[in-house]
Amino acid sequence: ARELLAEAGYPDGQGLSSLTYLTLSNAKDTAVANEIAQMWKEYLGVECEVESVPDMEFNDKKNRMENDIISDQYVDTFNDPLTILGRFQSENIQNVCGYQSEEYDTLLSLAEQTDNNRERYDLYHEAEDMLMTEMVVCPVYFLHYENYVKRNGVDGFYITPTGYKFFMYVHNDAQTESQAESTPTDDTA
Repeated sequence: ARELLAEAGYPDGQGLSSLTYLTLSNAKDTAVANEIAQMWKEYLGVECEVESVPDMEFNDKKNRMENDIISDQYVDTFNDPLTILGRFQSENIQNVCGYQSEEYDTLLSLAEQTDNNRERYDLYHEAEDMLMTEMVVCPVYFLHYENYVKRNGVDGFYITPTGYKFFMYVHNDAQTESQAESTPTDDTA
């Protein structure tokens, strides 16, 4: 990062204007944003002001693209790369970073037109590589809030690849040993 800053004409952050980092005003997002801003200042000499705002204000500012950096969360609505990658197409209303790339748009368009899944996923992977190479997005962490306990004999709990949970198939196929031992049989009753 230091080399890239110097190469861009900002050695040790000198001459680079202060950046603004928009995030939600909850404890976790604000803490992450403040930690990142502190690391940029300490290690790169880059000044960054964190702006923590409530949900509605966040969405308004995000849609107006008023900040240099936006902390955002993406959750796919169905199990397909287009649900995330499509957000960065030039004309997509959810493209709140203003990314414009004819090559990227073409890759996604070709992927949507093919019936060959292998070819389709190769095109999506190429588009994803573009986003990462051009630093359009910078994944910081993966959100996972749930904790589950596995119990012997209880089966059927299902989580879809998109995170939906299904309890309707949960069943108990076997009794535990202690239950089986204490349950009277026809011979002992």
